[in-house]
Amino acid sequence: MAGPRTFALLCGLLAASLVRATLSPAAVLSLGPEVIKEKLTQELQHHNATAILQQLPLLNAMKEGSSRGIPLLGSLVNSILKYILWLRVTSANILQLQVQLSTYDHELEVRIPLDMVAGLNTPLVKSIVQMHMETEVQALIRVQTVKDTSRLVLSDCFNSQGSLRISLLDRLSFFVNPLADRVMSLLVPALPQMVKDQGVLTPSLNMLVVPGTEWDSGRAQATAGWARALLTAPALCLQLCPVVQAAFNDVYAGLLQLVKAPVPLSPGCLEFDLLSPAIEGNTVQLNLGAKLLDSKGKVTQQLGNSEEPLTVPALGSAPFKLVMRQDVVNALVDALLPSEELTVLLDFVLPELARELKSSIEAISEKAAGSLSPTQLVKILTINTPQLLLSEGSAQAAQMIMLEVFPTNEAQRPLFTLGIEGKSEAQFYTKDGGLMINFNDISIDRIKLMNSGIGVFNTELLKDILIKILDSVLLPNENGKLRNGIPVVIAKALGYEAATWSLTKPDFGREGSPFLISGTQDRKDSLLVNELLRLVAGTLDGSLSFLLQKACRTGL
Repeated sequence: MAGPRTFALLCGLLAASLVRATLSPAAVLSLGPEVIKEKLTQELQHHNATAILQQLPLLNAMKEGSSRGIPLLGSLVNSILKYILWLRVTSANILQLQVQLSTYDHELEVRIPLDMVAGLNTPLVKSIVQMHMETEVQALIRVQTVKDTSRLVLSDCFNSQGSLRISLLDRLSFFVNPLADRVMSLLVPALPQMVKDQGVLTPSLNMLVVPGTEWDSGRAQATAGWARALLTAPALCLQLCPVVQAAFNDVYAGLLQLVKAPVPLSPGCLEFDLLSPAIEGNTVQLNLGAKLLDSKGKVTQQLGNSEEPLTVPALGSAPFKLVMRQDVVNALVDALLPSEELTVLLDFVLPELARELKSSIEAISEKAAGSLSPTQLVKILTINTPQLLLSEGSAQAAQMIMLEVFPTNEAQRPLFTLGIEGKSEAQFYTKDGGLMINFNDISIDRIKLMNSGIGVFNTELLKDILIKILDSVLLPNENGKLRNGIPVVIAKALGYEAATWSLTKPDFGREGSPFLISGTQDRKDSLLVNELLRLVAGTLDGSLSFLLQKACRTGL
């Protein structure tokens, strides 16, 4: 079932001022109950949890309980068991898991409902006596810290008290019904003990339900002594809780592997490291450090805990959110757009702009304009990489640029050198599962005359032509390097493909709070489901017209 899902990649801005400095991780990955539930369900399937349920030794459990119980009750049980040829679970299913807030702070409660059918073979009747069994296993997810190292663990796995229901699927003969009733009364204490790993359970016996048979409190009390005897028995070798524990350990290991997966940047990559896990509300938060590596795998920048603020918004309806500090986002852009020098033979590449530049210089100095030859050069040096500035509904990239104009390609000295403070509109969108950044509509805030061979002049006279040159030369070069985007590895690993992005401003109730880049994604459908739907659609396409004609002929 693949419906619309959402996730958000959130980039926090540096606050203007801090009343109290607190350390923030480079990034936070928030995982909602839906993600934990789906990952744990998958791992339970990989660990063949239903096969464990089908192998529960029901008959042996009752026999073992009779050998440890009260002798008189043991003899009674043995007299019942001699009429049973075999008793086993014939089918088992794990229903939809639930992950929700626990009654304790910073813990999550996992509920695993079990649905089983057991078959009883007895010489008293030719058919198999079938019993429907329902119960629920519960466990807690919490943070465990040992020697300053924290990790998520699953603990306190148990069969919830009063969750066991056993009923006959069919009413049988006068001789078989009492036997089936007695077997079910023995299974009530035995089944939870097989599910549990350790400890003692106290299921409520008066929750037993048998169609056509009423169990009163007197009959429940009559079997209470036998139940206590069975509950003191050691856990059997085939149990579900160890499987749940192993499945969750694999879920946690998979999440660690997921966050550590390199994000290719071409060149180099970005890698996250787990600093610490936490549980806030019904959300698992993984606090992450980040580091940038070059093409040779050498760490060029380490981004761990910092005083730069990072506010983590509520998860809302999104299954997960990835929040990154502003310095991490700028470090990504820095890795993709290192400082460089561009040289352009303007008259050959952009002749119209060359003529316009000459006309603008002529207004300053006719001699300088006359020295411009067809091989005139324009050099553009990016002093720093674009720094993202986010605001409500929009984003800009600020950049320091140095621009020089040479009269010929052989000239050693430029006519003038300008320092330019420029800004361009930053657009975010997604393509092929990656976050794309594109710069458009550059503008100039200030122009400073750094060096001049034609005397001091008003730089504003060149502003219009400089904007056109930067828009035609610098932006296409930077956008070309950004064309591969930043792969959202975490989203793809969790099964999310296409995304749409928008800029939003959350209300955190304080000045300088972060602005967010948020997005929504559709969950990728299973290939098997897609193929099945395609086959069904093909079949309906060929048969629908025939069925309609038949219905018309029969008057339906």
